[in-house]
Amino acid sequence: MLIGLALCANAGCRIYGLGAWWETLPDESVAASADVLRCDIWRPNTSWSPLNLLPEVPISDPDVPLERWSHPKFAAALAAAENAGLISPEARRAVEISGREPAAGDPAVNDWFASLARSNDLGGWNAAILWSHYDPRAAYKAVDVLARLVRKPPSYAPGENPSGVADGQNFRSDRDESKTGAKNKPRGDGERQGLMVVSPNLQCAAAEAWCLVLAASSDDPESALAPAGQVLEGGKLNSRVADELMLRIASRVRPDRIPRLSRALAEGEHNSPPAVATRRAAADACVLHAVQLRLQDSSPQASGRRKSAGETGREPAGETERHAAAINGDDAESLASDAGDDAPWPHGFWRFRHDSDSRLRKRLGELVAVTGHPAAFTIIKNQLADVDSHVREAAILNLGVLGTEAARRELAAQSKRNEERPRELAVRGLACQGPSALASFTSDKSFRVRAAVARCLRRSPGAAAARVVRELVNDDSIEVQGACVRTIRDWPDDLATPLLLEALAGGAFKTRQTALKQLEDRRGGGLAFPLYAGPQERALRVEQWTRDWNIPDAAFERVRELTRTGSPVLDHARLADLREKLNWTGAVPSEAARPETTGTQESAAEASEMNGAVVQVAARVDEIVPSDLPLIERLLAEADASQADMLLHQVLPRFSPAYAALVQLEAADAAVRRDAASKLGRIGQDASLSPGVCRRLHELLKTEQDSLVWRFAMQGVSRDGSDEAARVALLAINSQWPDVRVLGCEYVGRHAQLDQAVWLLPALQDTNKTVQLAAITAAGQCRNPVVLDGVKSEGGQTGMRGLRPLLTETQGQTQIAVVAAMSRLGDPQAMQELARLALDGTSTARLEVVQTMGETGQTRFIEPLIRLAWTEQNHHVRQAALASLQKLVPSGERPPRLIQAGNIGEAVEIWASWWEDRKTKRTGAQVSTSG
Repeated sequence: MLIGLALCANAGCRIYGLGAWWETLPDESVAASADVLRCDIWRPNTSWSPLNLLPEVPISDPDVPLERWSHPKFAAALAAAENAGLISPEARRAVEISGREPAAGDPAVNDWFASLARSNDLGGWNAAILWSHYDPRAAYKAVDVLARLVRKPPSYAPGENPSGVADGQNFRSDRDESKTGAKNKPRGDGERQGLMVVSPNLQCAAAEAWCLVLAASSDDPESALAPAGQVLEGGKLNSRVADELMLRIASRVRPDRIPRLSRALAEGEHNSPPAVATRRAAADACVLHAVQLRLQDSSPQASGRRKSAGETGREPAGETERHAAAINGDDAESLASDAGDDAPWPHGFWRFRHDSDSRLRKRLGELVAVTGHPAAFTIIKNQLADVDSHVREAAILNLGVLGTEAARRELAAQSKRNEERPRELAVRGLACQGPSALASFTSDKSFRVRAAVARCLRRSPGAAAARVVRELVNDDSIEVQGACVRTIRDWPDDLATPLLLEALAGGAFKTRQTALKQLEDRRGGGLAFPLYAGPQERALRVEQWTRDWNIPDAAFERVRELTRTGSPVLDHARLADLREKLNWTGAVPSEAARPETTGTQESAAEASEMNGAVVQVAARVDEIVPSDLPLIERLLAEADASQADMLLHQVLPRFSPAYAALVQLEAADAAVRRDAASKLGRIGQDASLSPGVCRRLHELLKTEQDSLVWRFAMQGVSRDGSDEAARVALLAINSQWPDVRVLGCEYVGRHAQLDQAVWLLPALQDTNKTVQLAAITAAGQCRNPVVLDGVKSEGGQTGMRGLRPLLTETQGQTQIAVVAAMSRLGDPQAMQELARLALDGTSTARLEVVQTMGETGQTRFIEPLIRLAWTEQNHHVRQAALASLQKLVPSGERPPRLIQAGNIGEAVEIWASWWEDRKTKRTGAQVSTSG
């Protein structure tokens, strides 16, 4: 039928000829934005699902695009167009919003797309594809381009000129090339390197775009998509492209009217990779069609069924029970009949409930959820116990898509489980009910669950979602904060700006960085903000912006409150309140109640009162919440010995696992101490240990005599760069065990603090070679020149030697480590020695030296590496030299042609040519300056 419609529909559509529209070349002002698109690097979204089209379905990662195909250079092209004044910043942001519903676009943006798409090269082809997602009706001008990319994939000459030839001489289809013969082949580099056919990924993206444009051209989907159906049934397409075309046709055309789709579902016994891929694409197509029907509220399931299940909050009486027997008996006929008399899905789809392919089982669950199949809950509930984890996890989301009362009850049960992962998945399912359903999870004990709440709000901007994000944007977890900022990236300015300001005032440093970048993108850049300042100064700047930008006070109330929390006045008030709670129990006397007596005058009555306080503290400790921990630690720092003992052993361990582990570290049994240190290590890997914990740990480790306890303790502080954690590392550097000293050196190297480099000087002369090597490596990472020559004797201070004496006293791996460390610090003697070592010794030694050059970060090694790669015979050494060049040369300064290198030899030639060009330009600039 599709083939027949193609013969009578769209009679004026020219598939082969490009017509007068192609004869107008793009304006020169468009060239800069077109350059970045001249690359064939389309990427599939491996996380894409047909359910992405349902606006209520959350996306698990804010950074994952909603589109099925994406071009990584599109954002750069938009930025170039904005810089050239071709489009406005507001229009650029509207184009960048992921998952934007295609609609009538901005005229300037459409003009820009049209100018790009006129070029008969990769840039024009990519622009035509991208245009279809922005404004498919306007993009109909490029329908011939898209059809050509699908029907007759063109080839292009990847010569030095990345833009090709505008008239299409260097860009042709494979069939055109076979007809014209060798006389019309491009000359020069194009002929030497040969033509490259556009990738299947580009063809798949073009197939999707072609169907979008065709579907937008007419209200009759079958007539509009008839040309695509004709090509699909022609049988001359790459199998991947055919699958993509089938998928996109099925979004508007009944699946049972697409022959290729029906055949794929019927041929379940074929297990070749192409057959499996086509069968999966057919299943995707069925779900995609169901999603489109649901969006149009025209599902074959009676709308009254969904209404009775959704609006009244009840399942139709007896629906699930009536069909349970048929479902449990694997009756595909019953499933098909229950789908409705006019159901558009081929019969073969219903056999997937127990198919060996987990993806097909998952798609069946999605289909019954989207359509509200009478047996949907039974099927999905059974999939919660599927052998495949992907099917089980998808089933939880499908419960949210189904949305019946039984499904909501099951989601509520899943959200109360002790395991973290089921609760995280349940949040995604509940998100289908709207942001309000997630409000209770903002205080979940798991930061992963809280982060999932933030991610699930990406597609539901509004007042309710903003309230939930406001609860999480200053969360204790950096991951939760980051998820909040990324989630609101596509939100309107009036909703996102107050939340970004809250993140700037109270978030972690990385959160503030991301928030400021997004705010600059929204406001046009140029925002001066004290990222490194304290909360009070940051809040003052935020308060100024709210006045300048006329943000309502109600939206800024939380930010002001957060600012006051960081002020000394409010901190003092909260500290006083905490003292009052503990004073009621007698644990810590208030300043007014403390007797003016010394410890030697303490009476037996006072001791008895303190013992009674232990019981009272245990009874009232529930009034202390985890957010009070910093204040309790401040109180701990101020307390005397008896008060500190009470806090450490009776209060803090009740709601802080870290302090509970510290109590165990006091045990005489080494096994108990090891278990406690192991707990601290795990806690420190998940979140930084507080300064109070590090201070207490430092005191306990002074007398620790078990090396395994030390190793676990260092694991707990390894990621924390606080002063208190650094003191533990200093203690480790001076430990009696070599393996502990190594951990201390590695800590200093990991955090690379200039003032900590002096700690390494004694270890540079350590008798244990492993310790010495760790200290040498860490010394280079700290980038403090004091480690080069050490510290001279001065006054009563004993001098300590540095790295330079080791340059001549060591050999082998130690010598290379010394040279590398000194080179990181820019020492000319070491860099000269490293360059010399690259020319001597065995290929294994040269390989290590070349890798070291890249790790130093010194651009001085660029030329030696290029020369070495040019003359080196060993394949691995040349490969390592190219990898080091990638580290030393920023991506924006690398040779543009490097991506075209087919092998190592070509890459070396490109680097060498690039270096000679740079030297020539530098020499010319010097001559011009001297003249």
